[in-house]
Amino acid sequence: MKNHFIIIIVLLSICFSFCKNNNPKDKATKVDPFESAMPHTVTDLNSELSQEDKKKLANAKGKSAIPISKNEMDSIIQYSNQTLHIYSFFNTDSIKSMEANQIVLSTQKELGDTLFNVILFSLDKSENVNKINSFIRENDVTSEVFYSSDKLNSKWFSKIHPNWSGEVPAIFLVNQTDGTHLFYQKTFSKEELSTLIQPFIL
Repeated sequence: MKNHFIIIIVLLSICFSFCKNNNPKDKATKVDPFESAMPHTVTDLNSELSQEDKKKLANAKGKSAIPISKNEMDSIIQYSNQTLHIYSFFNTDSIKSMEANQIVLSTQKELGDTLFNVILFSLDKSENVNKINSFIRENDVTSEVFYSSDKLNSKWFSKIHPNWSGEVPAIFLVNQTDGTHLFYQKTFSKEELSTLIQPFIL
């Protein structure tokens, strides 16, 4: 009789524990340790993002190439708010022109980002924009990168330089102070490019 009584007590204890663990009210108040470790609560996510968070979000999305028409590109080349403007024309299928971009950007970083402006202009077809954006994001490019929304032709290339057929790499330097326009269809080393640029920025 005593053994039966002990067995009944044990069974009742097990049932009580089971019911308590499956109580929906208890589950609702239980705090998930992973959830409590998250930096934002539900209320925070619905609130306005700070400027710093907005900036981080924009950077996370990645910088993208900007489509412009031929006329818009002409306007950009004709006007600059800095003394020296360097345009690096490239095509993502041309390894040499991609290397030329790297040299131009690294030279700007070494000499000083504020001394002259760099604009990269892709001669890729618009359907290759994903390849252009991959280059931008993989190399953390901060300069503006454009590609033409129009089909480029020899007439437009000759506006940049009479003898240019659109071959890349090609670099175009515009000095706003004295109106100097220098066009080169070649690859520069970093030292050669620095030597070319320094007279305009000293």
